[in-house]
Amino acid sequence: MKTQTKLFLIAFCILFFNSILEAQEFKWAKRAGLWAYDYGYGICSDDLGNVYVTGKYEMDAMFDDVTIGCEGNHDIFIVKYDHQGNVIWVNSAGGLYGDYAHAIASDGEGNTYITGEIEANVIFHGSEIKLSAWGKNDIFVAKYSPEGVPLWAHRG
Repeated sequence: MKTQTKLFLIAFCILFFNSILEAQEFKWAKRAGLWAYDYGYGICSDDLGNVYVTGKYEMDAMFDDVTIGCEGNHDIFIVKYDHQGNVIWVNSAGGLYGDYAHAIASDGEGNTYITGEIEANVIFHGSEIKLSAWGKNDIFVAKYSPEGVPLWAHRG
């Protein structure tokens, strides 16, 4: 009797939950980078459906038709896609050694924040902002405008 009850409950649950569950609709996917070791470490979205990705790249990296160069071993990238997967803007930061962005967040005003680590002197492209590492692999946080312009950066 217990076996029949269990089977009935399992069948009921499968039928009931199957009727109310829906698969997520696939929207878009993108490939970025080029031929080297390029990694996306952080991703977030905003209220408008824009998607932001940050990480590190070697040599050059390509995001749709936008190519960014590399200053050293690894540089930082940040890219903004619209809700349909089109690149809105791409920016980078880096120096002679390995620089990495590990996390990203956006606020309600369209600003974007990244955090990660830098090894030496780093330039945030599109601005006059420069950071110098005190030792090997100092942490940093940086803020970007809705248009992808670096507004400030601080190291820890």
